[in-house]
Amino acid sequence: MSTPETHLPAGALPRPMPVFGDGGDSCCLLHDPRCRILLRQTRTVIAEWCIRTGRMYLSPEAKQFSFAAALEGHPVGCVFRECDVHAEDWPQVSALYGNVLAQDAELTLRLRRTDGHYLWCRVMLSRLTDGDGLLTGVLVTINNVHEAVAAQRVLAYRAEYDSLTGYA
Repeated sequence: MSTPETHLPAGALPRPMPVFGDGGDSCCLLHDPRCRILLRQTRTVIAEWCIRTGRMYLSPEAKQFSFAAALEGHPVGCVFRECDVHAEDWPQVSALYGNVLAQDAELTLRLRRTDGHYLWCRVMLSRLTDGDGLLTGVLVTINNVHEAVAAQRVLAYRAEYDSLTGYA
């Protein structure tokens, strides 16, 4: 696998330091008040890793998830640890980590909240590049799709289960 071009020498990608809010840094999407309004209106949680600062910016809503408390020292783009993701969903996350800096990705998986319960989420990882196509960061957006997934599962069950005979 080839390493995508960045503004840093190969192998010099810093480990992110988590910061809740924008930290006053114009590198961060959370710095823009219009973006903060959009994130609040759409209930989107974001984690943005900026190569220039070496920081992982987290929207305040990220505190509901267990991954937010333990980001310091994670490899770039590796936002989630195995203990942060439901065991059945971990294989798709670990497969993604091999290519996280090479391509964008979208996953639907269960993330562990700080109360220990899991929540179905749509997670999108997007590469951020400058005008020359050089990698400047990684943006992770997380949306709650728990109710939609639960409704799909109920419909799938009802489509296969015959309540009259009790057979699936």
